[in-house]
Amino acid sequence: MSVNSSAEMFNKAIEAQTKGDMSLAYQLYVAAVMLRPPAAGAWNNLGVMLKENKKHLQGKLALEAAVAIEPCAHYYSNLGDVLWDLGEYDYAESCLRKALELEDTCAPAWYDLGLSLMATNRFEEAMKCYDRALELAPDRHDFKFGRAVCLLTMGDYEQGFPAYDCRIEYKIDSLLKMPYPMWRGEDIAGKILYIFAEQGLGDSLQFIRFIPELVRRYPQAKITIDLPGALRRLFNKFFNKHKLKIKVRTMGDPLPAADYFMALTSIVARLGYDKSDISSLPYLEAPTEGPHVDRDKNLAVGIVWAGDPAHEKDKHRSSTLEAYLKHLYHPKIDLYSILVGPRSQDIQLDAAQALVRDMSPTIKDMGDTAYIAKQLDAIVTVDTSVAHLGGALGVETHVLLPIHGIDWRWFNEGGTSIWYDSVTLWRQSRVGCWDRPLAALGNYLKEKASCRP
Repeated sequence: MSVNSSAEMFNKAIEAQTKGDMSLAYQLYVAAVMLRPPAAGAWNNLGVMLKENKKHLQGKLALEAAVAIEPCAHYYSNLGDVLWDLGEYDYAESCLRKALELEDTCAPAWYDLGLSLMATNRFEEAMKCYDRALELAPDRHDFKFGRAVCLLTMGDYEQGFPAYDCRIEYKIDSLLKMPYPMWRGEDIAGKILYIFAEQGLGDSLQFIRFIPELVRRYPQAKITIDLPGALRRLFNKFFNKHKLKIKVRTMGDPLPAADYFMALTSIVARLGYDKSDISSLPYLEAPTEGPHVDRDKNLAVGIVWAGDPAHEKDKHRSSTLEAYLKHLYHPKIDLYSILVGPRSQDIQLDAAQALVRDMSPTIKDMGDTAYIAKQLDAIVTVDTSVAHLGGALGVETHVLLPIHGIDWRWFNEGGTSIWYDSVTLWRQSRVGCWDRPLAALGNYLKEKASCRP
């Protein structure tokens, strides 16, 4: 059957998409928008498909074409969504407000407006948007998650941590398939609790501090905990220090016998802590053996300028080695890279081998990083697991934070952290520009270096 119009081709594309043939659907959407006059729905669906495949700029352009043909709330909402992904928050806000002018009951537009307001540090306004979105669609886990993160970012831990449990249904619903029920605070005396470290290394470092309190409250419970291999040596030392009889499961092993399970980050909600109960004192110790730092009387500073490129917030939180060198290098400061992963190659790519001592070949796990950190005078890092490691060890740690897309645990203002006494926060004042915080931090470190005997 021949297809003579964009609308007919659009319908064919929807049919293919409904059947799960995304490749064919994409080809048909492209064909539909090439016909004249193009259907706005074809541009919209193409834009959404491009966004879902991480082609955000292309998705933006397709959705702009959709609203140009037919300015409806649904299309403006999708455009605002992809603009948020691109970090174009002001433009996103204007599109989402346009969507709501057209249709006040468009729940996704309220949610995405909340995200955009949060990204520009307008949290009270964002909360109103999340509340409205949930009023319209009370079962949406993504809406609940956005609201929970907003509460945490504002420091409302009493409400925020219990609400943060929604991340399980939203992001890690595989945990709901566990062969035992989720622990929600029942008495577990004589029971086995399996704790699953469901997030990154930084989250495990941050929340492991609460395990001794859990054992104190439930001394008759038996606890099995997942440990990423990179943390095993470091945490075993922690368990031994506190004389905790914790059974450790390596991720990938068969599931253990248990009566309940809990995601590690939920431990604050289960124990009923709020921010006034969080001890920021050092609680981890480095192993007794590890890589040696060859240093002299100069100020020794460990540096991490980038995180995992696959992280959803990497474009906001990572800096560059060149920016670090511009502001931190000094004849009385020796820089030691403790960054591991693909970005450690920047030292060679930027021809900085004489300026930065690359410790990454000696680092096999976070225990090695900890051992190195304790030999340094300070650490400078973007928002990665090393920030939590330095704080947990009590090492002087300077954390560089973006102005937008900031992680909830650092709040949206201030230079100190309630989680770690030894951490100082340095914040961007302009999107994507690290010069001001790095310059201020560089001046501080240079003055400190100059005062050394």
